[in-house]
Amino acid sequence: MTGSLAAADAAIHAFTQILDPPLTGGAGPLAGLRVAVKDNIDVEGVVTGLGRPLDEHEPARRDAAAVARLRAAGAVIVGKTNLPEFASSAVTTNTHYGDTRNPADLTRTAGGSSGGSAAAVAAGMVPVALGTDTAGSVVMPAALTGCWGYRPTHGLIDTAGVAPMSPTLDTVGVFAADPTDLLRVAAVLTRHPPAPPPAELRVGLLGDPFTDADPAVLDAVRAALEDAPAIPVTTIPVTLPSARTAAAHGRAIYLDEVHRSFAAQLDPARTYAPSVEARRAAGDPAAAASARLFRARWQAEIATALDLVDVLAAPATPVVAPPFPVADEAALVRFTYPFCLAGQPAVAVPCGTAGELPVGLLLVGRRGADAALLAAAAHLDPAGGTAR
Repeated sequence: MTGSLAAADAAIHAFTQILDPPLTGGAGPLAGLRVAVKDNIDVEGVVTGLGRPLDEHEPARRDAAAVARLRAAGAVIVGKTNLPEFASSAVTTNTHYGDTRNPADLTRTAGGSSGGSAAAVAAGMVPVALGTDTAGSVVMPAALTGCWGYRPTHGLIDTAGVAPMSPTLDTVGVFAADPTDLLRVAAVLTRHPPAPPPAELRVGLLGDPFTDADPAVLDAVRAALEDAPAIPVTTIPVTLPSARTAAAHGRAIYLDEVHRSFAAQLDPARTYAPSVEARRAAGDPAAAASARLFRARWQAEIATALDLVDVLAAPATPVVAPPFPVADEAALVRFTYPFCLAGQPAVAVPCGTAGELPVGLLLVGRRGADAALLAAAAHLDPAGGTAR
């Protein structure tokens, strides 16, 4: 196993560390399940590299809360996955470990900042990987690489042992090659049992600005909803009037919070990647305060829309995975940022291809109703439940 992982790593730079031997779990509902962990999440006895040289850090003294839950349930931790330095970019470029590339096309990005975890799952290295999602860093790379990605309701999965970026946006998320493993791991991490499959699904198909996307991406998303094999689906047009400004408000909060997080984490004597240095110098407390007032109104607007439907749906990204170098990183999280700001649970569901590149359907649920959202996603399953 280690040899095949190393060969794949050499091709797409998905890992920063491959553990040999792996850290085994025990008996439990996830017994024997191989899991990779993003390298900003602590694994006991292993350096949390944060995309930097490993000799800059000491080994973690204990597992992060999410890792501890997986290992207690029997999972086996096989390695740490690549990320941009300090998870500071929507594209996984890294001068120390190489740029993580998309298994569907090695000239293209796997997204970020959890691109290493997405690529590891999409390439078949592991069936499950942990990532972190602040503004779409799980659901976006899952969509670009063609695997399943789950961002929980903010605060539902314990983030203890995860390097903070923007605490009111940060979550631990899950990548999986199929919905069965996604539901199993989510149940362990959230402590919520799986919900029964829905008999039917009312989907709020989001309009402007979520239709401002590549036509081939929109076609794949609409076809997935129309051709859903497992359950009857009724689509209802939904418009969220505040959606156009939500991403900018989310960005204001992110920059203010990450500025303070980096002030506590970074060595003032060192120079970091340009994406880190830019965030180190950013932060506008007045804009962030205004954005926090907006967030409460935005959450209410989403909740009202979800009173009429079971889930909201849109493309997870407006485009397929772009080639390196990526000219517009912000575009990759344009559809995810608004729901991350609101703290909503979201799932990226693989829904076919556009021009032979993966497309992801974004499903958004009610806050705290993650089990119902996951059940809807799994039983919609327009891609047949496989990442590749």
